[in-house]
Amino acid sequence: MKKDDSILNNPLFDSLEKVGHKAKDDIYVWSQGLGLHNHNLIAALKEVVDKNTATKILKDLWKFFHSVNLKRQNKVLGVEAEPKIDHLNKILADIMNQIDHPAIMGMGENLEEAILNWVKAFAVYDFAVYT
Repeated sequence: MKKDDSILNNPLFDSLEKVGHKAKDDIYVWSQGLGLHNHNLIAALKEVVDKNTATKILKDLWKFFHSVNLKRQNKVLGVEAEPKIDHLNKILADIMNQIDHPAIMGMGENLEEAILNWVKAFAVYDFAVYT
C-alpha cells in the first residue's frame, strides 16, 4: 500500500496519538464496530417492528448512505442505490467476525486512508440510524 502524506494531516491521527492509539489497531474499532452497530440495529428492529418494516428501515438507511456518495465505501461494501440488505448484513457480519477480511484494508490504498474511510462510513451510518 502506498502512503499519501496529505492523509496524515487529517486531525484523526493527532487525536489517536494523543490518546496513545495507532491506526493499525483502531482500524478494527471502526470496521468491526460498523458491523457490530449493524448487528445491534438488526437485533433491535426484530424486537420492535415486523420484518417488512425492518427491511424498509434498513433500505432507507442504506439508500441514504449511498446518496452521500462515499465512492470507496460504497464499492467495498457493495452499497447500491437499491440496497441488497442480505448482502450488506452478511458483509458487515463477516467483517465483524474476521480480522483479516479483505474489505477492512481494502477500504483504502494504505492503512491511513482505510481507517479514515471506515471512520467516515461509521459516521454516515450512525447519522442515518440516528435520524
